[in-house]
Amino acid sequence: MIGINRSGFTLIELMVVIAVGSIMAAVVLIAIDPVEKFANANDADRKSDLGQVASAMSTYYFSNGASYAGLSMAGLVNSRHLKNALTDVTIEVDGSGATAIAYVRLTSQKETCPSGQSGTKYWTYHTSTGEFVLTCSGTSPTP
Repeated sequence: MIGINRSGFTLIELMVVIAVGSIMAAVVLIAIDPVEKFANANDADRKSDLGQVASAMSTYYFSNGASYAGLSMAGLVNSRHLKNALTDVTIEVDGSGATAIAYVRLTSQKETCPSGQSGTKYWTYHTSTGEFVLTCSGTSPTP
């Protein structure tokens, strides 16, 4: 009698290969941490937006008689200092119009709060110093 030749894989062999592949995919996803990668990318976009607003604020200051009085996101767009309103950026002006700040809230874990600070992370631009600074606080930054 002639033996029957079988070619291919058994169901058990296929299930083992699928299980091993699934475990490897899970390990890779955990190592990559896509949620944190998206948060880092979003923070980079917010920092870039803040840089654009800082440049527009400087132009506004000099075209407004060396004052930040009346400064707002809508004002920057209407005066064509900015092409579009950047919704992640908040602008605050002090009562005299002498100084202003702009800030965005950061969400990734990449940035760490400065020593002695805790709370929500804000990437802040101060017109008084012309610097971008990471601050952590329970309340929004003020000028």
